[in-house]
Amino acid sequence: MREVYRNNGQKSEIIFAEPVAVVTKKELVQQAQDYDAVFILSNQEYYDSYYEMFSPILLNKSWGNWFICPNHPSEHQMKQLQTILEFMEEMTIPEHTLLFGLGNEAIFHLSGYLAAHSRYIQTFVYFPISVTSFVTGLYGQSDILLSVDRPVLSTLRLPDTIIYDVMIAPEKHDVNFLEELFTLVHLGLSTDHEYLQMLYKTVAQLKGWQSKFLAPLIKPTIALFQTYRPSDSHFGLAFANGFYHVEGSYYLPRIQRKFIGLLLQVLWSQREQGFSFQFENFVGWLTAAGVDCRIPETILSADLAAGIAKECRRFSTCPALKKIGRLASGERPTEQRLYDTITMYRQLPQFVTEETN
Repeated sequence: MREVYRNNGQKSEIIFAEPVAVVTKKELVQQAQDYDAVFILSNQEYYDSYYEMFSPILLNKSWGNWFICPNHPSEHQMKQLQTILEFMEEMTIPEHTLLFGLGNEAIFHLSGYLAAHSRYIQTFVYFPISVTSFVTGLYGQSDILLSVDRPVLSTLRLPDTIIYDVMIAPEKHDVNFLEELFTLVHLGLSTDHEYLQMLYKTVAQLKGWQSKFLAPLIKPTIALFQTYRPSDSHFGLAFANGFYHVEGSYYLPRIQRKFIGLLLQVLWSQREQGFSFQFENFVGWLTAAGVDCRIPETILSADLAAGIAKECRRFSTCPALKKIGRLASGERPTEQRLYDTITMYRQLPQFVTEETN
């Protein structure tokens, strides 16, 4: 199936529910002939799995190279970007180059930044390997991280083509499923209440953790982007990054910090804006889906409030939900309001029961 998505004066052709091997053989080999060079950027695991599929494209070009990134390059993207640029110069990459990005969202960020700013890249084709990386491609915002979850450079560049085949995704473990669940929950909370309700029903019917079970959500997700053109993928990030300023919080899994940060910002928004939302039930649903939403007892509410406030002071405004599905800019939260929000969060019945037991 194919869709054309437009946003901020850019457009992207989305190809999904078609085997990537078929698309590569029928179209991409031919497309590559229109360019002076082909450059492929991927994770190691996808180089190992798909070299044979893409090698005919490289072999037919006088300049064709495949750059392999670590499987999880998120923590060192600035250094990784510099290494890629040095490689491109060393190999004298020519103008009119076709760039293929194959891999996770970190690969998208690196590829998208190159496509936006390199004088040599003409066209950018992205192959996401998960729901999270697919949605990241639709946002089109490439963030270069100095460390985990700390973007320091950002640019907007939609891929010219996004080709998503759920069958190229690796077997998923719990943490990968939770990353994908976070992506879709975040999208529903910040963009469309009805989408969030559909996600609620879909996840409740899941009988496994593999990415392919979320495949029915791909078309509705494309439709959501077509209708609302969401642009803020950072809602909840400042609240999550507040943990980095709290002693003893580094042992928390990254996905747990992200979920708690998102939930705290939703609860703070609800307290500030007064909209109706069954927050307690929502946290219960996430818990039943396997998300650990509890703030450990060793983390003091006052310390976390101070950490979040410190992160929020880096920005002139703080995004807040006017209601579920509608974001707006708001005033930065005070440390006292944050403390009150965290206290209310920790007093949710499921957390009080856990601590009692």
